[in-house]
Amino acid sequence: IVKGRKTREAEVSEAFRTALDSLLPEKVKYSVVDLTNSTVSNVETHLMDGRQNIVIYVSSDEPIVNSGLSFLNKSCPKNTIVLGLPTWMNFESVDFNAMENIHIAFMDNNFINQNNPERIRYRKRFVGVYFDDPMSSGYSGFDLIRYLVVRLSDNPDKSWNDVIAVRDQKSNGTFSFKRMNRGGFENNNISISVMEDMKLIPIEDLGKAQDLRP
Repeated sequence: IVKGRKTREAEVSEAFRTALDSLLPEKVKYSVVDLTNSTVSNVETHLMDGRQNIVIYVSSDEPIVNSGLSFLNKSCPKNTIVLGLPTWMNFESVDFNAMENIHIAFMDNNFINQNNPERIRYRKRFVGVYFDDPMSSGYSGFDLIRYLVVRLSDNPDKSWNDVIAVRDQKSNGTFSFKRMNRGGFENNNISISVMEDMKLIPIEDLGKAQDLRP
C-alpha cells in the first residue's frame, strides 16, 4: 500500500489495511510505504519477481502519482498491477497508455456496460423522448428499478427490507445489498472491467470480446 500525504488518503489507506488484515491468509504479507516520510522508490524493496505484485496507490495528488507511476513502470516486475483511485480518471498529465510494464486498475462507480440488451432498449426509449443520452445516474436508476420491481412481483407479501435483501440469480451481478448496522442497505457488488480495443468490457465477457467489437 502506498499511503498518500493527505489526511483523507491516510484514512483510505487504513481502510485498505484493515480489509487486508481481515481477508488475507496469514502467509500472505503486505507492506505500507508512507509518502509523508518516504518515497515511491521504497516500493521496489517490497516487490518480488515470479509472483503477482499488487500496489494499492492511495494518492490523488496528480504530480506525485505521475512521477510515482513513471518510477513503478521502470522498476516493477512485469505484470504488476497498480490499483488507483477514482480521481485518476480526471488526470490529464498522466499517460496511462505509456505504462508498458504495469497494469493500471481504477476503482470507479460510473462504468455502464452499454452492450447489455436491456440497457440498449432503455437508451433507445430515453433518446426517443429526450433526444439525449441518459447520464450514468439514469442507467443506475433504471437498473435499480428493474431489480426491485422483479423482487416485489415475486415476493408481494414480504416486507420492503426483506425484498431488498433477497439474493438470487435475477440481479445479474448488478446488486448485492447488505444490511448496515447504522440502518439502510449498501450495495456490496463489485464488477471488474478490462480494456480491449479501447473499450471497457466486463471481465466475464472477455472471451466474447470479438463479438462485442463494432
